[in-house]
Amino acid sequence: MAVGIKFAETLSMFSNIILLYRDNRGELHIGNIEYSKGNASGENWVSTMYEDALPEDDTVVAGWNELDKRKGRVEITPRVSAEAGVEAFMNTYGIEGTWREPLYYVIKSYPDIDKYTSVNKLEMKELVAFGILAK
Repeated sequence: MAVGIKFAETLSMFSNIILLYRDNRGELHIGNIEYSKGNASGENWVSTMYEDALPEDDTVVAGWNELDKRKGRVEITPRVSAEAGVEAFMNTYGIEGTWREPLYYVIKSYPDIDKYTSVNKLEMKELVAFGILAK
């Protein structure tokens, strides 16, 4: 199983960060911050957040795919850094603190999220982050 780590300086080692948060109503939410090289404005990260909660009748990845298929509201926003994207997600759900707060689990691919969540159920008001290393 992956070990969670904390960062002090930067999240630049990742090309992609996936955030999961269970709110105080028990609904699970997902966000994705992805490196997108070459934006002329210097905003080289793209943050994706979904208005709808993540469907939980299957795996996290299957629920995420379901959200992508729905006609619900999706907010896609350029960000100057991965840290700004994580904090935007946290602010959306009223999570106090900074991007340094969550544990970050280094994963190789999205299915590793399902491996984690099959063993570790998120509690209410719990935030967890998964990072795919930059190549």
